[in-house]
Amino acid sequence: VSINGVIWTAENLDFKASGINIGPSGMPGTPAAWYYNNDEATYGVNGNKYGLLYTLSAVNYLNNNRDVLMPGWHVPTIEEWNNLAAAVGGDSVAGTKLKSTTGWSSGNGTDDFGFTAFPAGERTDNSFNFLGSLGRFWTSSVFSSDRLYYADFNSSSSLNISNANSSFAFSVRLVKD
Repeated sequence: VSINGVIWTAENLDFKASGINIGPSGMPGTPAAWYYNNDEATYGVNGNKYGLLYTLSAVNYLNNNRDVLMPGWHVPTIEEWNNLAAAVGGDSVAGTKLKSTTGWSSGNGTDDFGFTAFPAGERTDNSFNFLGSLGRFWTSSVFSSDRLYYADFNSSSSLNISNANSSFAFSVRLVKD
């Protein structure tokens, strides 16, 4: 989807790369990704656009090995997320305008731009949480050696930026170079 001249993927990334461990085999510190509750049949390609939940290590792997992604695409920076929010009217309304019209336990969006931010929840340590009530998307911007920034959609109308450590797994969107 093109928003203010920038092309974003309109679905949560569901990409398996040979350098990323999928599911229970993912170990801390290694590039890993999970389907919510390790249930690919429900939350994967045949599901409702949930996609995979990627660790910080997996995002770094994708950034450093762009040839494994679709050619010409990258994980967005914090600046690209901030520019996206500004292009749709600012942080305070970006959540509503970019969230999908269905799938949220409270606070469905209007999806005015076809971005369709979907609430895939998160994985923290060994637990899956918040399916249907939040969508968190990694950026490629570093907060510290073991933390990256992420864009946060929840039941509010806003889009927030925060940071998380390497034990978390979130959704990913891509931006065209």
